[in-house]
Amino acid sequence: MIKINLLPQLRAKKVRKQIEIQYQLWFFSTLLVVLILVLGYFWFYLNDRIQNLQNERTAMTQSLGALKEKVKEVEGFEKDKKIFEEKIKIIQQLKLNQSGPVHLLDQVSLNLPARVWLIGLAQQGNGVTIEGRAITNSELVDFIDNLKRSKYFSEIQILESRQGVEGNVPIYNFKLSCTLAI
Repeated sequence: MIKINLLPQLRAKKVRKQIEIQYQLWFFSTLLVVLILVLGYFWFYLNDRIQNLQNERTAMTQSLGALKEKVKEVEGFEKDKKIFEEKIKIIQQLKLNQSGPVHLLDQVSLNLPARVWLIGLAQQGNGVTIEGRAITNSELVDFIDNLKRSKYFSEIQILESRQGVEGNVPIYNFKLSCTLAI
C-alpha cells in the first residue's frame, strides 16, 4: 500500500514544532509554579524562624536584665553582710576589752598589800605598767611576790624603785612592768 501525505511537509513540521513548544511551555510553566511554591514555602519558613529567634532574643534580654538586677541585689546583701560581720567583730572585741580592764583591776587589787597604793596603771596590748608607792620596801616585795603567784601576771620586772619622803613620811616610789598571762 502506498501512503500519500496530503499535508505539506512543511506544515507537519510546524505543527509538530508547535506541539513541542506548547509541551515545553507547559513543562517550564509547571516547573516555574513548583519552584515559586517551594521558594515561597522556604521564605515563610525562614520568616517564621527569624521571628521565633527575635522573640527568643527579646525574652533572653529581659531575663538577663532581671538576672542583673538580682546580681546587684545579692552584691548589696553581701556588702551589708560584711558590714554587719565587721560590726559584730567590733562588738565582740569591745565585750572582750570591757571585761579585760575590770579583771585586771580586780587581780591587782586582790594582790595589793595594805600599805601599798597605786598612782598609775597603764595597759597596752598584753603589757601592763604599774606605778605606785609603798611605806616599806618589804611591802613592795610582798606586792611583787603576790603578782608572781597570780596566774594572771607573768614576766614581772621592777623598772624603778626609789626611796623618797612625802609629808615627813619615808616612802618607796616604784614602777613595775608585767605581761598579762591570760
